[in-house]
Amino acid sequence: MAGGYAVFMLMNKLPEEPLDYDMFWKKEEQTREDIWRAFKVALMNVWECALKPQDCSMRNLI
Repeated sequence: MAGGYAVFMLMNKLPEEPLDYDMFWKKEEQTREDIWRAFKVALMNVWECALKPQDCSMRNLI
């Protein structure tokens, strides 16, 4: 790779089911609020590390 660089990303397969759009909206309101709060905390932690997620599709939510 003359003049370039490579990026490698490793990910673990987690034991839970992915959270898709329909599954999310079928959950009770309190459960959805809990998910939103947990997601916000996790995203803020990512941003604190000066990282910017590039693949933000729902398939990445577990």
